[in-house]
Amino acid sequence: SVGSQSAEWIANTFTESWRDNIRKTTYISGNGYSAGILKRRNRPPANNTVPIDFSSWSTVDESVLGSHIEVWKTNHDETYGSVLPMPMTDYTINEGRAGDAGRIITHYTQPHLPYVGAAHREERKATEIETRGYELLEEGTTSREEVYEAYIETLRWVLDDVEELLKNIDAKKVVITSDHGEAFGEGKAYGHPEGFQHPAVRRVPWVKTTATDEHTREPDLSASSSIETEVKEHLRDLGYR
Repeated sequence: SVGSQSAEWIANTFTESWRDNIRKTTYISGNGYSAGILKRRNRPPANNTVPIDFSSWSTVDESVLGSHIEVWKTNHDETYGSVLPMPMTDYTINEGRAGDAGRIITHYTQPHLPYVGAAHREERKATEIETRGYELLEEGTTSREEVYEAYIETLRWVLDDVEELLKNIDAKKVVITSDHGEAFGEGKAYGHPEGFQHPAVRRVPWVKTTATDEHTREPDLSASSSIETEVKEHLRDLGYR
C-alpha cells in the first residue's frame, strides 16, 4: 500500500500525477479523513505517526474528483461506532447503475476497529475486545486469538456485502484491496501508525475480478441520522484518539 494509515493512503492515492484519471473517478468514502485531506487540504501526519517524518505531498483538491460522496457524514452508526457495509454497498450500486463514473473507488471502513462483525450479526452490543481490539493486545490484557478472531469476523462481514455488490453492478474490471493492514504483535508492532513500513501493515490484498448486475438488490440511500456526524466523533469511534 502507499500508506499505513487512511489519511496517508488518501494523500498518496489522489495525486497530481493521476489527475486525468481522478477527474473520471467517483470516490465513495466511509472514512472521515477524506474530508480533511481532500477538502481542507490537511496533510499527514494526522494521528499516531512514527517519530521521523520526511513526507511530501502532491494531493489534488476535492474539486478534481468526478464526485466525492461522504457516506460517513450521514450513515455513521452510533450503535456500532462506524459506517456499516450496507450503505456503502447501496451508494456504490446507485452510482454504478447511473453510469456517470469512469471509475468508482468504494472505501469501506471494515475490518478497521471497531471489530463489530459478530456483534452486528448477533444483534448485541460490542464487547471491549471488539471495540478496542489490538489496543488490549498491546496492553497485555487479552490474547491474540480473541482479538484476531473478532477482526476476521469483521472482514467476513464486509466481504459478504462486497459479494452482494458484485451481483448488483456491471464492471469489466474490479479490484478488491485495502488502504492498509493491521499489526497484531508481529515484531511487537500493533495497529497501523502513519509512515510505518512493517509488512503486516503495508502488504495488502490485490484481488482482480468482474461484476455483473443481476438486480438482486435495490439500494437504500436513506440517511441513518438526521444530523450529520462531526469528523472528530467519527474518527474517535474508529479508534483515533
